[in-house]
Amino acid sequence: MKKKFILTQEEKTADLLKASGFTFVKKEGKTYAFVNDGKLTFSTEGCKMVYTNLLSV
Repeated sequence: MKKKFILTQEEKTADLLKASGFTFVKKEGKTYAFVNDGKLTFSTEGCKMVYTNLLSV
């Protein structure tokens, strides 16, 4: 099952996700949230991100 969101705390990874066309949802503290609505067009090696179905608890 595909997870609905991608979370990262790295600005570089957030910039790559934005440039790849992923929809930015919000930034809370150091965490960037994106809708998992695209295809990754870059190598995720070295990128710290997680896939989740939850935005907040």
